[in-house]
Parts: sequence; structure tokens; C-alpha cells
Amino acid sequence: MSLAHHIRTERIFHNSEKKSVNYMVTSVLYDQFRTLNSDFRRAVGDSGDFKGNIREFRRHHQRLALSVQNADKFMMISNIAGFCCQIMNVILIGYCMIFFRHETNIWTSLRWQTE
Repeated sequence: MSLAHHIRTERIFHNSEKKSVNYMVTSVLYDQFRTLNSDFRRAVGDSGDFKGNIREFRRHHQRLALSVQNADKFMMISNIAGFCCQIMNVILIGYCMIFFRHETNIWTSLRWQTE
């Protein structure tokens, strides 16, 4: 396996890993909000009379909202870090293409391999 193939495979795996973590976090939070919503509907009932502790529902909702804010901050930092890494990759590739022209020129590399 070539180094370029290994780097490409690792990058794809890392990106899919990051996406799966984001998906899991949002899925868990969505399920918790959906459960809270169904519990609230049951507490209200068909007649519209509320049977339960509204303060408990409010506290639970605030905890979930705070969890969403924390997850949002984490995902924002994660996305910014990924973007910065991609920018650094572009700068590094550009630098190599300018200052190490012979090593990065694909036609030179192909001609060298065939000789």
C-alpha cells in the first residue's frame, strides 16, 4: 500500500468517525427531547388538564437545552479544527508543489517509475 493511499484511507476513516460521533450525539439528544415531549403529552392528557409537576418538566427541559448548547459548542470547535487542518493541508501541498517541484510533479514521478 502506498503512502498516499494510506493517508487517503486514514482521512476518510477519520472524517466518517467524526460524522458518526456527531450523529450519535444528536440522536441521543433528539431521543431525550422526544421522550420528554411524549411524557408531557401524557401529563396533559386528552382532556387538557395537566397532571404532574410542571417544575420537574421545566428543569428536565432546561438540562436538555444546556446539553444541546454544550454539544453544539463541541461540534463547532470540532468542525473549526477540521477546517483548519484542511487549510494547513492545502498550504503544505502548495508549499511542496512550489519548492519541491521535481518530487511532487506527477509526470516526473511517472516517468521515473517507468525508466
